Amino acid sequence: MASNLIQTRLCQIKCLVVLDNVVKVEHLDQLAMTRECLGTGSRIILISRDDHILREHGVDEVME
Repeated sequence: MASNLIQTRLCQIKCLVVLDNVVKVEHLDQLAMTRECLGTGSRIILISRDDHILREHGVDEVME
């Protein structure tokens, strides 16, 4: 359900998505949200204490 909502509603608009306290990569996979699903200029911010999760998901930049 969430992936359908993302694909139909968010693909045409610029948005900011913040995911806090991400502890498992599987949670990100289930959400099925990628940059391609969002409108031009959108940003996804992942907050996690584990760099491994961020790097495995292919983030552009990791900040401490």
